[in-house]
Amino acid sequence: LSHQHSRVRSAATEALVSLILREPSVLPEMGNALAIIATDRASTVREQAVHSITRLLATMPQRKAHAARLLPHLLCALSDEVEQIRQLANVSLTKLGDLARAGAPEPTPMPVSPDLAAAAAAASIEDSPMDERQSRGDEAAALAGGAGGPA
Repeated sequence: LSHQHSRVRSAATEALVSLILREPSVLPEMGNALAIIATDRASTVREQAVHSITRLLATMPQRKAHAARLLPHLLCALSDEVEQIRQLANVSLTKLGDLARAGAPEPTPMPVSPDLAAAAAAASIEDSPMDERQSRGDEAAALAGGAGGPA
């Protein structure tokens, strides 16, 4: 997300959103990454951030539970220096409001493979304080088929 080329940052954004859609439980750990994308120096990346965050809010399971984490990024886009991004954020928020008013049902969660769940748990271990690492490591081992101990 800090690569010098905006195309690489855009590709990373797509990968991040795909991961969050497959495993919504990683969203709390990815909040800082979304903030970086939403305030990127390149307007194309910021525009993609608006599309991506809108997609998350419209399609991810438990979207209402994650709205407080995602909506501020769209609200900030309303004051972007680029008119097109401001308009896109406005249209996105309007569509999301219509979706909420319509009472659209929450999408059903996608099944997650044990390998993906273990990888997501292992990735979050590196950023955790030491005392949390042991419990998360046990969690990752359990998801990968272990009994909570070393695999």
